[in-house]
Amino acid sequence: RKGKEDTSDGTFKIGGHLTTSMGAPQRFDLDVDLTGVTLAYGSQFKKSNGVPLDFKAAGKFSKAGEVQTIDYEKLAFELGKNTVVASGKTTLGSKMRTEVVAKNQKILLTGLGAMVPSMQAMDGVLEMDSLRFVSAGEAVSLMSSGKIPDASFHLEGKPKPLPVTAGTYSLKHQTKTDVDVSLGVFGGRTQVKATLTPTGKTSTGNFEYNIQKLSVDKATEIFMKDFAQTFSGDVASSGSGKVKIGEGLDPLKSTSLSGKFSVAPATVRTIDVGKVALESQKSLGKILSALKAGDKAQQKLADAESEYESIRGTFTVKGGVFASKDLFAKALPQKGIDLKGSTTVNLISKKINAEWLVEDPYDKLGLLKQLSGIKQKALSDLLKNESGVVSFPLTAGCLFDKPCFSLKKAEKFFKSRLTGNLKKNIKKEASGMIKDLIKGDKKDLKNKAKDLLKGLGF
Repeated sequence: RKGKEDTSDGTFKIGGHLTTSMGAPQRFDLDVDLTGVTLAYGSQFKKSNGVPLDFKAAGKFSKAGEVQTIDYEKLAFELGKNTVVASGKTTLGSKMRTEVVAKNQKILLTGLGAMVPSMQAMDGVLEMDSLRFVSAGEAVSLMSSGKIPDASFHLEGKPKPLPVTAGTYSLKHQTKTDVDVSLGVFGGRTQVKATLTPTGKTSTGNFEYNIQKLSVDKATEIFMKDFAQTFSGDVASSGSGKVKIGEGLDPLKSTSLSGKFSVAPATVRTIDVGKVALESQKSLGKILSALKAGDKAQQKLADAESEYESIRGTFTVKGGVFASKDLFAKALPQKGIDLKGSTTVNLISKKINAEWLVEDPYDKLGLLKQLSGIKQKALSDLLKNESGVVSFPLTAGCLFDKPCFSLKKAEKFFKSRLTGNLKKNIKKEASGMIKDLIKGDKKDLKNKAKDLLKGLGF
């Protein structure tokens, strides 16, 4: 048989007994063996010839007026290596209605993926606390809840299986499917609430998620191998999104989401303090040379990863591109540089584009040492913000695992700050000159005038 969505082919066996009383059916038992049948329903289910599929039923008939009821005292479904035992009933009146209930059943997940692609390559056990199936006319509903104590998912194209522990789930299906899943995964806990709606050959899923203490190292080893060993820490995140599911669709490209995140503590091995220090010292040296203020030899800092107290912000992911406009990375004391600003990372090509404001409260980059000995205050304060902390803009490009840094914007920034510092000094020194003039201290006035001219670069 071949229908619009379903196909069946092969031979089956059927047997059983029927007990009657005065010509009316009383009790029955039935055994339908479909092992020799090939069954398929679209791309959602396929059973090959030879895979065990057996249905057994035993029960009784009853009638009240025009309504006849079939009570299933025992139903047993055998599929592959699993057997589910249930009970239920069918009422035959103006409308046919069937209800089946199963409780406390264990499902072996291994091998189910060969028949149900959405459960492809799962290993482990699902403990089904309850299942309720209702068919009324053309309407079908399914509800189930239970636990996933220990399982692993072998995802296509991924080097390692996804391990799951201490999971729970609930599912409701009618014209759409509502799923609520909580899983122990990558050392933390992830909860997802999703609604899946069929749309032709694909399904659209809208979801909300909450992640607590998930290990970035373990996650990238499976889902983003190219990013493994570049970033580590425990992530917390929450948000919502949308995904299209269907044959041939790339999950990363077909997912869009937005939310907030924090990683604490965090280590970023691609933000190399030594490399940033060298580039920033070169940039500062150009300005000092141009002002004829002297330029000390640049100090070579050892390559070093950056360690952070936390990295946090809000973000979006669309078409495989991660974007955060308010990323803030707070370094551990003496372990890195603070970063704040916008960051975009293409999760497919690994290209990064970031505009950060660097703050270096512990002079990890060695820029204050480079300015030591310079007497002009306008220059010695060149790098400091209003809080007295070294700060300047930094642009990151190239690839996430091999970033390149540019300080072209920093040079303009330094010059602008220098101008501001000079103006402040002029006002301050001019005020002092007026006071000295009133006092009549001409010698001190002459010395201050010389210092002012030096501050202006003369």
